Amino acid sequence: MQKSEKGGAETKRIYMRRFKIKEIYLTALLVSIPSTAMANMVWPALYVADSHFRFWYVAAIGLFLEAGVLRFGLIPSIKKALLASFIVNAISGTVGIYFLAFSMVGWHFVVDNLAAGSFSFFNKVATITLMLIGSVSLETLAARVIWKYPISKTFPLLILGNILSYGIIVADLFAFGGWHRQL
Repeated sequence: MQKSEKGGAETKRIYMRRFKIKEIYLTALLVSIPSTAMANMVWPALYVADSHFRFWYVAAIGLFLEAGVLRFGLIPSIKKALLASFIVNAISGTVGIYFLAFSMVGWHFVVDNLAAGSFSFFNKVATITLMLIGSVSLETLAARVIWKYPISKTFPLLILGNILSYGIIVADLFAFGGWHRQL
């Protein structure tokens, strides 16, 4: 019995150690949110990411809109459409927003000299467009991997479903002076 108790205590200690490591990774992930990054270099993708986090409630409304679009065009059950919308947006919103924001730095290294700087009108529009397409691409891939939905049907539906949240971001950045906000 003592060996069993020792084995159980050892297993519990290993589990707790793993749990603490997961907490450290989660904390590091949350601290590295691009919208709060203190950087010597600022690029338009940080503003787009910041708008995503500031207008989180629009994303929640967008989930229902996207679920409706998926229900209408692809998924017969509204419950499954809501689940699919939630899961693909969770993937896009956690992994995707970081990947897209930081990958746009490569875009600026190449295009800034041709487009008169990071904050030229062309780069602002291109950043939003590329991040929309990248976000929808991640969502489409997730739907393909998880549920085997055809890419040719899923991609246009998810573009339509994401127009609401990106429309709010465009309004914030262009109409309400979001490009001039201090991050």
